[in-house]
Amino acid sequence: MKPNLFNHTLLAVGVAAALGVSTTAIAATEATSGDKTNSITNKASATYTVGTQPQDAVESNEVIVNIDEVAKFSLIGKTVTPTDNDQTDEKNEDVIAKPNSTATYTHELTNSGNLTDSYSMDLSGLAPNGNASDLANISVTYETLDTDGSLKELTVSGADFKNVTIELADGQTSTITINEDTTGYLAGQTSELTLSAQSTYITTSNDAPTATVENFDNLIVRLPVFAINKTVTNPLDLNNTDDIATYSITVKNDNTNGYADKATNITVRDNLPAGLKLVSGSVVATIGSNTLATTGLTEGTDGDGSGTAKDSFEYSGIDLEVGETVTITFNVMQDTSTGETLADGTVNHARVEDDINDDPNDPNIVIDSTDPNDPNENVDGYYPTGGDGPDSAESLTTVKRGLELTGTGSQEVPTVSNDTTKATYEAVIENTGEEVEGKNTGDLKIQITDGTNAKVNPANDVTIIYDVDGDLTTTGDQTSINVPYNSAGTYDIGAALAGDNIVGMAPGSKVIVQYDVVSITGAVLDSQETTTVTLVPAGANTNGDGAIPEPTDPTKNWTKDFVTTVKGVDLQKYQAIDAGCSGDLANYETAFNFTQDPLNKAKPDQCIVYKIEAENTFSGPTDFNITDLVISDALSEFQDNATVDAILVNTPTTGSGTSASNTINDGNAITTTVDPLVPQGTATMVFRIKIKANASTTTP
Repeated sequence: MKPNLFNHTLLAVGVAAALGVSTTAIAATEATSGDKTNSITNKASATYTVGTQPQDAVESNEVIVNIDEVAKFSLIGKTVTPTDNDQTDEKNEDVIAKPNSTATYTHELTNSGNLTDSYSMDLSGLAPNGNASDLANISVTYETLDTDGSLKELTVSGADFKNVTIELADGQTSTITINEDTTGYLAGQTSELTLSAQSTYITTSNDAPTATVENFDNLIVRLPVFAINKTVTNPLDLNNTDDIATYSITVKNDNTNGYADKATNITVRDNLPAGLKLVSGSVVATIGSNTLATTGLTEGTDGDGSGTAKDSFEYSGIDLEVGETVTITFNVMQDTSTGETLADGTVNHARVEDDINDDPNDPNIVIDSTDPNDPNENVDGYYPTGGDGPDSAESLTTVKRGLELTGTGSQEVPTVSNDTTKATYEAVIENTGEEVEGKNTGDLKIQITDGTNAKVNPANDVTIIYDVDGDLTTTGDQTSINVPYNSAGTYDIGAALAGDNIVGMAPGSKVIVQYDVVSITGAVLDSQETTTVTLVPAGANTNGDGAIPEPTDPTKNWTKDFVTTVKGVDLQKYQAIDAGCSGDLANYETAFNFTQDPLNKAKPDQCIVYKIEAENTFSGPTDFNITDLVISDALSEFQDNATVDAILVNTPTTGSGTSASNTINDGNAITTTVDPLVPQGTATMVFRIKIKANASTTTP
């Protein structure tokens, strides 16, 4: 859960002062000085079309020219997590922590003005129990200005950090690292910290509204969550001492409870019951399509039997991403040694061990077992009640059912898609068993699960195509059935087939499930949406004849992900100072030092060169052209403080087939038109403005 304390947008405040002008605080997108103008804030815009469909207008990044002395600072969260990869905002959200360990948050305090300033720091928070954080168990390492002008590093407790003042010269950045002790925390629990910095310069200004910036740290305890299932893929003939039975152990890093984390270097142990022995050399471990090296495998005699035959193994060094499954198969035989008796209905259990610290000098080991009576299991000390993964083990059975789900792929859509620019995916179900699947309503379903991107979603009706012989290259035996779209994403294959008088999927047949993904207004460029297709067969993972085991072959997995990426025009703006207003615009890349950072201490009568780049981010070469692209930079963005000095008329482009018109000044904006802009092609608009003589003192 994302705590609501993150509803904040203030990232930086600053103050400008020149020629005795009074100062005020500025937010990330503002630059004011009382009723005086002392900076130029500018961004460009563009409109365009993809496949006859007009797209959302785009804006470039903002660039700022500070004409006078500026005091400004920012405090940002720099910790990257699976749910927060934004290193320019005020949050370190869902930082992953382990019990009995340390959670680390990183922040950067930057003096982005052009004067030395000092900042009073504060730290507070809430522990998982809802009480105030124990700051004495938190350590903070930070940098501050030393006497020689460099930065020195200091470490204090969180309690002492409340009284710290950090001094920075202009352009310096202090890295602040907070370490929180997580002893006693359980999986799924959260804690929150608030870090703040207050500028001394802004606090003492005459008219500054605020001088304090806050950052917010959110910890969530995440652990690998092991769902262990053990099945037998064929029976053991007790009348044949040479007969072989095959066991399969699947260990899934299960995120059902929403707090799973990557597992590294886990160990799977299997000690056979009395009466069974391991077929040496038969142990094979796979993850996806990869067979693991046997360097982590050790066969032993730790089973319950009293003989000398190998009756146990451990497989170490296994890594599992969240949602990933390792499958270990091995063969067993009867052990006919004296004293070895195989009990009727024998159940063989498996155990998983994971040192979540991955440190032999500081072990922090989770032990999970399919045997609820295993005295070594300790999951209650790491997870909430019932919070670890579901585990099961079955006795010797025979199964004759089989299903495969295949289909992979990724596609791109524009920010607003239509019938010609939507993404269409296909998931293929094959009946590899000996039974008819889906002959009754509810026996065989497909679940299409939408991801978290609200602007890219499955849409339209779903098409189910039944192929009797399973040969997709021949279409004469195919039946196509249209199934109305439903927001739940659940589609009953058996019911769909029955609607066309087809009684389930015959052995060897295939079903193709086609569905569309579309983008809508507001879709963010380069954002992604993962839709997950899951096969849901009745009777899966149950004991008894006819049950269908979870697949062990990665090509027969019952879950497939399809990734859709939003593409279109990426608009970036850069700026450079041209002090003499005489730089060569035609050779702009070598003549100027462009940046997207604020330009400080710019002077009246100097020039600023702007470069705006528009890129078609579709991958190409068969993806979509951008058409009717108009790049525009409004004169109103700067005309209070500057005038147009020169324009690079010939719009430079890259990408074979890209065509651009000349850049012009129509009295309202600097514009250029590009039609088309091919995939991976760019068009660049360059012009120069001159700062007015009274820009630093004249009220706009």
